[in-house]
Amino acid sequence: MVPPLSQVFVTFFTSSGEPISSQVLSNISPYPVSMFALNELESELFEVELKPILLYLNHE
Repeated sequence: MVPPLSQVFVTFFTSSGEPISSQVLSNISPYPVSMFALNELESELFEVELKPILLYLNHE
């Protein structure tokens, strides 16, 4: 069972508000969300949105 909020859905946006990429990341992965976000932000991405993947687990 995955602990609540251990995974997040990360969406990256440009400065004009267009979504560029999305990725599901886990806080217990070898590369934490913060490190991934810093790497993406270095490649000219402007905004990061984190969404807990709790909503998608309640459909059972």
